[in-house]
Amino acid sequence: MSLRETYRCFFPVIFLQFLLSTGIPIQAQQALLDREINLTRTTGEIDQFLKEISRKGNFSFTYTSQIQVHRMASVLQKKQMIRNHLADIFRYDSIQILEQNNKVLLIPLRKKVRLFLTSV
Repeated sequence: MSLRETYRCFFPVIFLQFLLSTGIPIQAQQALLDREINLTRTTGEIDQFLKEISRKGNFSFTYTSQIQVHRMASVLQKKQMIRNHLADIFRYDSIQILEQNNKVLLIPLRKKVRLFLTSV
């Protein structure tokens, strides 16, 4: 095998290896709730927290009127993941938090009512 034939055989392999090693790595999109943001304050109305988180996280919230947003809440740290901010804000509520189509859904969980039957 001549030197020219050797180059012809190995050039595609070397070129492909070069492309794979220097190409831009593809990264998975980070989940909305795993983004870290820095809030301007640690205490305020829930509605104001949600607006700031939404703006800084570049997404929107969706929730029903059952979620009370016009009351005070606090976060433990100004800079943390969005999921931790929401856990702090809604620490006294039973709320399920879901991500869907660049939105965060806040769903109130119904409390189970237990019925006790007594015999008379």
